[in-house]
Amino acid sequence: MNSSLEIEMSRPTLLVAPLAALMLIHGAAIGATPPGETGAQEWGFRQVWITDQMMQRTFIVSVYYPAEEQGTQAPLDPSLGPYPGVAFGHGFTMTRKRYDFYGRHLATHGYVIVLLNFTDLNNARQRSELSACLTWLEEQNSDSGSWLFGAIDDEHFAVAGHSMGGGVAVQVAGEDARVDACAPLAPGTTAQEMSAVSVPVMILAGDRDQLIPIDDLRASYGGATPPSSMVTILGGNHNQFMDVSYFWEDLFDGNPTISRTEQQRLTNLYSTAHFGYYLKGVGEYRSYLHGYRGGADPGIDRDADSGEALDLLIEPAALEVSRGKELQFTVTITNREAGASAPSVRTLVRFGGQTRLDPALGPFTVPLEPGETRVVSTAQSVPETAPEIEMDYAVMVEEGALMIEDSFAATVVPGR
Repeated sequence: MNSSLEIEMSRPTLLVAPLAALMLIHGAAIGATPPGETGAQEWGFRQVWITDQMMQRTFIVSVYYPAEEQGTQAPLDPSLGPYPGVAFGHGFTMTRKRYDFYGRHLATHGYVIVLLNFTDLNNARQRSELSACLTWLEEQNSDSGSWLFGAIDDEHFAVAGHSMGGGVAVQVAGEDARVDACAPLAPGTTAQEMSAVSVPVMILAGDRDQLIPIDDLRASYGGATPPSSMVTILGGNHNQFMDVSYFWEDLFDGNPTISRTEQQRLTNLYSTAHFGYYLKGVGEYRSYLHGYRGGADPGIDRDADSGEALDLLIEPAALEVSRGKELQFTVTITNREAGASAPSVRTLVRFGGQTRLDPALGPFTVPLEPGETRVVSTAQSVPETAPEIEMDYAVMVEEGALMIEDSFAATVVPGR
């Protein structure tokens, strides 16, 4: 059965003026830092030697972590820990030092990132060394004499990497049971290797990449199983996933049409969203991966399958709304399961450091047969006296243990 039902909902004067009438949700958290912005913490940096006991090899790594102050050997900031761990492998003939932008950004969002130098080009040893970084994090977390003692969330690990290292990350994600998410950058991988990965995976790619062409990456992504996504950075190439590349390296790559800074901003944004949603459960970040925010981003193309029992999508009619006009948006909910569903729907508004329930849309229950889709439309008038303010609208759909969210930002502007 595949049917569609449209429900029109309209409230005459709800949005900004009656903010005092909105119910404050007890214990609701303030909205998370947008994933593309620097996080709430400082980053610290240390160089460490790690020994891979399986291969009996020792290699150097860069460790970025949340710190009390920015810089080398800075004291760890344990206040928001424990922190998920991420192991990152570099590209062919590169080193860990080409990816400092990545480690610093994730550290400010509350991760401990280990960027390693592979000892050689042997694939078996590379896979073992990337996994050894996770083992090192486990050991440091349980060692009372370590500066990382008790600071690692060793139930939530991820792997990532660039090019060759991205391919290694995909392989490790398919064979190391400790890995909970994978987000490689332009990985040298295959559809068969991708099909072995059962954890959430996101490929980041540049459509100007000539070293691993975009069509090859799309073919590899074709082997992915949900939940999965492929984010193509429009105008990005292969080498701008690094802090620096030299002219002899760029000779073999495509010419980018965006800056290195912009490509790295998008890399950080979507990597942080992926890890935040799947390692930390930051519901707000789902919208970048499977909802409106990622779909509306003009800097990327996105192919994604959430693999969730319910599918949710917001479609705003306008991101700016004038006083005296209406804010309109629709919420589309689809039941992807074989059985009937009856999820609860509610809308939250985040503004001024608070999260409030908006009674204009929910809470209410939406009964759905298998394969059924319902579209809920709402129109809310903005009073002439409304203040200029930006609000983050988030629609939450819940059923049992499943809770999914999509969101967008609406700005009230003077009447026109």
